Amino acid sequence: MISETKKPADQAAGQNKVQEYINRIKAGEAAEEIMKGLPESFRSGIEAGLKAEQEAAKEEAPFIPDKYKGLPADLIDDVWVITEYADAEITKREKERKARVLEYVREKDKQAEADEEQKINDQERIQDLKVEMGIAPPIYESPIQTPYSKFKMENGETDIGAFWYEYRNEKAKELKKSGELKWGEERIYFDVPLADLFRLRNVVMRVAAENSIPIAFKHLDVDKSSPAQKTKNDTRFVTNFASLEDAKRFYAVLENDAEYQAIVPDRQLDYHGIRLDELAEYASGYREGRGALERIMTAKDNGDGSYTFKNEYGREIIIGRADFQALKKEYDKMQAKQDQARQEWGK
Repeated sequence: MISETKKPADQAAGQNKVQEYINRIKAGEAAEEIMKGLPESFRSGIEAGLKAEQEAAKEEAPFIPDKYKGLPADLIDDVWVITEYADAEITKREKERKARVLEYVREKDKQAEADEEQKINDQERIQDLKVEMGIAPPIYESPIQTPYSKFKMENGETDIGAFWYEYRNEKAKELKKSGELKWGEERIYFDVPLADLFRLRNVVMRVAAENSIPIAFKHLDVDKSSPAQKTKNDTRFVTNFASLEDAKRFYAVLENDAEYQAIVPDRQLDYHGIRLDELAEYASGYREGRGALERIMTAKDNGDGSYTFKNEYGREIIIGRADFQALKKEYDKMQAKQDQARQEWGK
């Protein structure tokens, strides 16, 4: 019997299929599930391709599956569950891939934080010199200078077309350096009209200074930000605290402040937290993370070990059972923390 030689077109189609499987595995799908039932030629091609890409990855940034991009390393570690495959070599390879990603993300985040801190320190030194030379007034005028009344300011672009003013008093800077104040951990969002951003800024600094509260906050820079950014349904003003107790102490004074009460909101966004009044909403952690977890919890069980949900742009995303269960644990932890905070606030 004469064997039939494969045509170039057939070979190309087979290679394309192998590459498709490799890309799916790199995107986070289980290697064992994809290779189940495939001919040995496909399995060996996929394994060889993965090995070649793994070697190449050692020389460059590791490939991060789309569903984990933008997440902090600790959260990636929690939600990226590695299956124990029948083939121990595949399990070992997947665990090594995850470890490289975690190391890369941690190092990248660490460097980004150091760069940001250096940029802030440079701006603060320039600001101090301007005040000393009489070129500019202090950020906050106070008859008694304390670590709570001495504010520093940074201005910069956080996203394309989005410029922000960022403030923190000396005490907040001290606590951030020691790790006691984490940006985004304990925060109150404010739905303030764009015309009242500076008005609220002055109230926030006064309340923090007069009541010895460490605080770091930011608000949109209306003059520099693009028209599209100013009309976007996004955060405009957010305050950060070292603890829930400080946040409560701050708000207890703020809610009775006449100037604060005079501000009339022009919208009310859902920050996935605890609504305090028409302007303010408390939440722990980042709004984007809370919103993403809530969307994932609406996922449809496809009955084949996968789940489908829509992201914030309406695009359908499919994730595996292990990913869904890991994210559900994060969601449950978030809800438990929220329930406890709701009791603290009495809301």
